[in-house]
Amino acid sequence: MKIIRIAALGVVLALTVGCKTTVEPETITLDTNIEGRTFVFKKLDGAGKNVVTASSVKQAVAAHIKAHAGYGHCRSSMFGGNCARKTTADIKKYWGSSVNSIENEYRITYFNGEKISGGGDYRTTVNVNLPFTINETDESFTVKLHPATSAQVTPMRDALFMEISPLVNGDKLKEFIDDVMVKGMPVINGHVYKEGEFNVEFDPESVKTNFVREFKTIKFSDAKNGTIASSHFDIYKGRKKVGAKVQIYLYQGHSKVEYSVKYSVTANGDGSADYDDGALLNEVATLLEKVAKS
Repeated sequence: MKIIRIAALGVVLALTVGCKTTVEPETITLDTNIEGRTFVFKKLDGAGKNVVTASSVKQAVAAHIKAHAGYGHCRSSMFGGNCARKTTADIKKYWGSSVNSIENEYRITYFNGEKISGGGDYRTTVNVNLPFTINETDESFTVKLHPATSAQVTPMRDALFMEISPLVNGDKLKEFIDDVMVKGMPVINGHVYKEGEFNVEFDPESVKTNFVREFKTIKFSDAKNGTIASSHFDIYKGRKKVGAKVQIYLYQGHSKVEYSVKYSVTANGDGSADYDDGALLNEVATLLEKVAKS
């Protein structure tokens, strides 16, 4: 039986002598009647001034493209991925897409490949480039995203010199690219922060009791790094969840409270934003001081 397997392998190798691992690249024309798309991200003031930046705008548009260009559900990690499967004990097939910003273009790469245990990674790729421009004013960032006119297919052969087919092509590829240009809206997700301190004329245990009385589920940690007590907890104001942290110190026979508060904000590609110029931060900071001194 071993002799037969060796002979069969010899036949395969004989048939594949002279074959190249790669195949000639191919360009696919993408005909579309869809025009470019424009996104406007309004800058945020005050505590939110670092949420909408040129970097976060580019990342938001890239995430939007990834979500709508197909195979956005594919995830990978050091333990494997959800778009992969083993065909033998030594061969794993995998597929998916990635989006990267290269100068003034977003590049979508669709890949279909296989990895060989102990070495060897063979993949056929399809690259689609979407040109874009970003203009900044004092009030906003404007992104103009243009449709792709072509795609570049780079075929690859596997370890047995069999050609690996592209993950997408033809009408399906055009459908994915059209979806990027008409569906959904990019969103920037960020957080705003406020921190400060205040003195309280009560001893630390009394201050701690005041917080427990107001926020029933709050739990304090043991003394550490000079603190008498510290806690992380959430405060809900309407539909907003505000994360709060308080640290209580003994200070001149009384108490000093250090605090930080934060909550999430969003800026959408249509110019709208879920942000109140930081008013909620000030409201919660005032509440914490009021409770501590109650």
